[in-house]
Amino acid sequence: MPVSRRFPCRPFHLDDVRHRVAYLGSINYHLLGTPQFAREWLPGGLSLENIGQAPILVYNRKDASHKRLIEIVLGQCPEQLTVHYFPAVERFTDFIVSGLACGMCDITADEALTEGTLIDLAPPHYVKLKLYWHSWNLKSSRLERFSAMLIEKTREILLDWFFTS
Repeated sequence: MPVSRRFPCRPFHLDDVRHRVAYLGSINYHLLGTPQFAREWLPGGLSLENIGQAPILVYNRKDASHKRLIEIVLGQCPEQLTVHYFPAVERFTDFIVSGLACGMCDITADEALTEGTLIDLAPPHYVKLKLYWHSWNLKSSRLERFSAMLIEKTREILLDWFFTS
């Protein structure tokens, strides 16, 4: 027979725990690909016809940065795009470097751009995205110290990148 125990605690509800949001800065995303990818898929530059056929790597279904950039450059975005989802931040740029697709990359691609491994497919256009740190609003000195350090260092990195690029 199961034993029932009563604990003196109140039920937990998500509404009881609010979260904090801190603005970190913004970062520019550029449409990048290899020179070979550009020659094969975008001969003569970006157009409504060729971008609709070209394989595009996208982080996830919520990511619309590629559509925004295409609209900025071409005035509209084709209804059909050849999109492949790749929700792996740490390997996203590496996949673009492989030459199998183009995609929206941030400062993590700076080295590949400098070396010429990747090129900007729509210069000088980019999409600026704001970055935020979200954390639970819990009374935890560790969480507060971690959040403060993360916010400070991220802002330093973004400012340093902004002034050196």
